Amino acid sequence: MESPALKNEVMPRGMAGGPRRWFQEHADIFAVGQPDRDGAGGGRGGCGCGLGHQIRSTIMAVDWPAAAFWPELSAHFPKAKIILTTRDPEAWYQSISRTIFPTLLNEPGSEEEENPTHRRMTYSLIIERVFKQKVNDRDFVLDVYQRNSLAVIRDIEPARLLQYQPGDGWKPLCDFLGVAVPEEPYPHVNNTAEFRKWVGLD
Repeated sequence: MESPALKNEVMPRGMAGGPRRWFQEHADIFAVGQPDRDGAGGGRGGCGCGLGHQIRSTIMAVDWPAAAFWPELSAHFPKAKIILTTRDPEAWYQSISRTIFPTLLNEPGSEEEENPTHRRMTYSLIIERVFKQKVNDRDFVLDVYQRNSLAVIRDIEPARLLQYQPGDGWKPLCDFLGVAVPEEPYPHVNNTAEFRKWVGLD
C-alpha cells in the first residue's frame, strides 16, 4: 500500500491519551512504504526536539512525547501528514485529570518502578513543560488544550492536516492517508476505566 505522496510521514497527535498500544499493534494498517534513509522523506538536519537520529526510521508518531514537539517535527518533516485529534474540551479534561495526571503525580514504591527514566521524562514533559505544574488548575489546563489545537490549525497548511474525532471511524483517516479501509471494526480502546486499571490507579 505504498503512496509516494505521503512519503511515510504520518504524525497522529493530540493532547494526551490516545490508543497508543493499539496503533503499535496495528501499525501495518497505515504502512504506506518505508522511510527514506535521509530522514523519512525530506527531513532536514536536526529537528531541534531532542529526539535526534531516532526519528529517521519512524513512519508515524502517536501521543507523547511527539505530540509536544509538533512544531519542530512538522518543520523537520515538511511532507508529513498531521492528524489533530479533537474532543469536547470538558470531556478531555475529565479524562486527563483521572488518567495521565494522577499517574504521573503518583509516587510508586521503588519496587514498583519499572522504568524510572521514562517516568522522569514524561513528568518533565507533560507536567512541567506543557502544563507548567498547574495540572490542578482546570481553567489553565483547558486553555493550554484549546490554544494548542488552535495553533495547529493556524500553523499547518490545510492539505497536510486532518482534524479528527475518534468517533469518526476509519473512512476519514484512510482517505486522508491514502490507504484502504480495513475490514476489522474501528477500535474502541483506552477508555478511562481501562487506563486506570492498566496503570494500577484502580
